[in-house]
Amino acid sequence: MSNLTRTGLGSDTLAVSSTSIGLASVANIGIPNGAARATIFVTGAAIHMENDGSDATTSSQLVRAEGRIHLEDGRYKLNQFRFIRNAADATLYVSYSD
Repeated sequence: MSNLTRTGLGSDTLAVSSTSIGLASVANIGIPNGAARATIFVTGAAIHMENDGSDATTSSQLVRAEGRIHLEDGRYKLNQFRFIRNAADATLYVSYSD
């Protein structure tokens, strides 16, 4: 059992299609203030991602459909992650915490 307490800062949905898009592009809440961690659930289809701020392409790292991306150790810059679909549109469900 962990003694580490994290505060949930909200969640959002991101539609991933044929244009590279980042977490900060989400129309609803974007990346909440104070968010240092995120868990992302990929649904519908596989996606590709980049973590350095450059546009994701179909040769970037592949994430399988129904997969998860854990950005839980606080060392990532969430605003630098970019996503693009593999062959069909996908949906990302993102949960943020401090």
